Amino acid sequence: MDSTQEPDAALATKAASADTDPPRKTPPSLLFRLVVPVTFVFVFSCFLVMTHDLLGDQNSAFGAFLREHGTEILGWEAAAAIIMAIVAMAFDRMRTLREKSDASTSSATPDAQPEESDDKPENGN
Repeated sequence: MDSTQEPDAALATKAASADTDPPRKTPPSLLFRLVVPVTFVFVFSCFLVMTHDLLGDQNSAFGAFLREHGTEILGWEAAAAIIMAIVAMAFDRMRTLREKSDASTSSATPDAQPEESDDKPENGN
């Protein structure tokens, strides 16, 4: 096969698949909506720990609490945000695959003719 024909064939295949699979806009799942506030709490906690060490009263009970448990809190919040994001992506992927399989089974035509096999003799006997 000529090397100049390969990109054309790839483009034709890509264009054909783009015509058959129109993108569908689906709303984000509940898990993706929960990732946002969890991440916001993490970012707010980072800001709070950094600014309280610089600007806050070092002798306050809250300052002592942040010095003692701040790193642990940030670690748990970061882990929660990462785990929720991964779980949300996994559920979204499963939903996408399920929608594609449902679409492929519904688009299959029952009256499609099977391909002819090469086992038949050419002379008609």
